[in-house]
Amino acid sequence: EHNTALALQGEERTAQTEADIPLTGKSFSADCWLLVKSAGTILSHGNGQEKFIIATDNDGHLTITIGDETYTSEKLMPKDLWCYLTVSYKPKDKGGVINATVSEAANTTPLFIDQTVTAYEGVGTLSIGEGMTGAIHELTLWDVAHDNAKAQLERQKTKSPATANLMGYWKMNEGEGRVITDYARNRHLTSTGESWYINNENKAAAL
Repeated sequence: EHNTALALQGEERTAQTEADIPLTGKSFSADCWLLVKSAGTILSHGNGQEKFIIATDNDGHLTITIGDETYTSEKLMPKDLWCYLTVSYKPKDKGGVINATVSEAANTTPLFIDQTVTAYEGVGTLSIGEGMTGAIHELTLWDVAHDNAKAQLERQKTKSPATANLMGYWKMNEGEGRVITDYARNRHLTSTGESWYINNENKAAAL
């Protein structure tokens, strides 16, 4: 169910961790429930020019940007429908490999399959929802490039903070306030304003 989520309302940045999350040269994965209404950044890691950015473009493709390089899926993301997105990255040789899958109802679509990419060497904070409208909840970050098919099968399960390889877990079910709890490592997100999606409505109190 998607009764409570963090609303994305086109701000420059909806929420950000204060603490850095080390991902340089590492395998990692990110999964979330997502409602896409317009294009923009879903999440971004890193500082300066060296960032790992997961986004959607105006045509509905998923894009992944690593530093100066952007990779665009051939297939489209669901729009105006709740979907579950899984993205993984692992270093390989002097570059990396990305995989991404999206599920909506009974439909599962591979967006990237063993796509060769440039190496990611970024360090920094995690930020959510730049320039995008929609909503997001149940965001998880893992220190392994997990099997996306398995992650999709487990999308309805609430994660235990002690789950192996779980390095970030933001349920985004607070429904009020500006602090979004990280149940895995206490790297909480702070939102720029009270911006919540509750029972199919956006409730925002800009500060």
